[in-house]
Amino acid sequence: MAAICLDTDIVVDIIRGKGILSDYISATSGGTCTTSITMLELYYGAYKSSRQGDVALVDALSADLAIIDIGYQDMKLAGRIMAELEKQGKKLEFRDVLIGTICINRRISILTRNRKHFRRLKEYGLVIESI
Repeated sequence: MAAICLDTDIVVDIIRGKGILSDYISATSGGTCTTSITMLELYYGAYKSSRQGDVALVDALSADLAIIDIGYQDMKLAGRIMAELEKQGKKLEFRDVLIGTICINRRISILTRNRKHFRRLKEYGLVIESI
C-alpha cells in the first residue's frame, strides 16, 4: 500500500488509543503522514481542552508523523473546488477542502471516517481509504 494521509478524526483516535489503527497503519509500506491543516485542528482542540497534557500529546505526535505543508498549488485548487461546489449547492468546510487538495496534488490517499464530506472531492481525484 502506498503512503496514506491521516485525517484529523483518525489522528484523534490514535491519540486516544482507539481502534485497530496501529495494525492498519503499520501495513502502509509508503508511510503515513498528515497535513498542516490537521495539525492546526489538533492544536486548536488541545488548547481548548481542559485536559492537562493534550498539547504535549500533539507535540509528541508531530515528532513521529510526517507533516505535509500546504502550498500555492493546493490553495489554487482549493479555491477552484470551493467555487465549483458552492455553485452546485454542495458547499464543503474549507479545512476539509484544504486537506483534500493537499492529498490530490500529491497523489496520496486519505484515511478518514468523514467519508460523507470527502466523497465530494472524489471527482477531483481524491482517493479515500477505509479501515
